[in-house]
Amino acid sequence: MLKQQCPRSVGHENATAENAPWMITLDAPSYLSVMQHARNHSLRKEVYHAYVTRASSGDLDNTEIIGQILKLRLEKAKLLGYNNYAEVSMATKMATVDKAEGLLEKLTGGCGIKFATVDFELHSKYVPGGSETIYDVDQRVSKRTQVIPPLPEDRFLCSFSHIFAGGYAARYYSYKWAEVLSADAFSAFEYA
Repeated sequence: MLKQQCPRSVGHENATAENAPWMITLDAPSYLSVMQHARNHSLRKEVYHAYVTRASSGDLDNTEIIGQILKLRLEKAKLLGYNNYAEVSMATKMATVDKAEGLLEKLTGGCGIKFATVDFELHSKYVPGGSETIYDVDQRVSKRTQVIPPLPEDRFLCSFSHIFAGGYAARYYSYKWAEVLSADAFSAFEYA
């Protein structure tokens, strides 16, 4: 369905690509474009709120699924003789849990640090059914890694497919590791 046809499906029969109204998806390319280029503060606020709360209420709430994923990953780790899933993830890598945690503690700034730290904490220290929820972990890490605190209703974890649906569980730190390595490589040529 073309983007100008979407508004038609919800009652805007005269919508065209030229004269609106338009519907904005919460897919990263659309979301990032609005957040970077829209001059309308209210629009950016509305899109941001929709983005960080998606997949977190009603029929689309993934909270229980995330809890089950983390619980099963921890059970798998225990069955394999590891203390946590982060150790399972690191078993085939050159890094260790301690080295990855050390890297994350040394780096500051940017959403990648928050994402990597939340991922690591959920897969190395989080106890399913314990005193902290996944959102408590997210809020706690955000206080250490972000200048602006997240909204209390922020449920980005519900749609963070990199660590829950994909193959990046306890590996998001590798994005930061790659940045460090590329900076080191660049500096080697810069001073050569």
